[in-house]
Amino acid sequence: MKCLVSLGIALLCGGLVGCAPIKKYDVQLESTENLTLKKTTPNRKEVEGLKFEDSLIAITFSPTTTSIEFEMVNKTDSTIKVPWDEVVYVDEYGNSERVMHAGVKYISRDQSMPPSIVVKGGKLDDLISPSSNVYYSGGKYGSGWTNSKLFNDASVGKTVAILLPLLVGEKRHEYLFKFSVNPPKLPVKK
Repeated sequence: MKCLVSLGIALLCGGLVGCAPIKKYDVQLESTENLTLKKTTPNRKEVEGLKFEDSLIAITFSPTTTSIEFEMVNKTDSTIKVPWDEVVYVDEYGNSERVMHAGVKYISRDQSMPPSIVVKGGKLDDLISPSSNVYYSGGKYGSGWTNSKLFNDASVGKTVAILLPLLVGEKRHEYLFKFSVNPPKLPVKK
């Protein structure tokens, strides 16, 4: 009987370890560069936490375990187009990667994507994820499409970036958003 109780406790503990919570890294917007205007905005008035604003756009980022979600508001009197085939994610090693966004089927992740259009005063809720992080997994417990984690312990202390070109009316603006990846925040004990 003692042996069965010990075995039950061991299995329970092992099961709990296997269900450890997912680490959520502290990702902050470090700087924004408008490559068209050759203007860099480090952490000042226009950059606050995960928000950036200038005369063209107001954008707020929300990193998740597998993507960087964002809400972008068009502050201009023109239509803004996001040419998705030209958006790039730069990982912590400096590798430029093709991205996919919301609404793209996983199986179509490497195909051309039409641009998103944001009318004047309108907003776009979307996400950016490296298409190489999406893969089909087959195995003994089932198969299906899955996403790799965007950040891991090797990302801590490094910088990742998103190159986001925007067509504002007839003019092209390229934004380079740089993010610092920090260790997960620990819960504060009261």
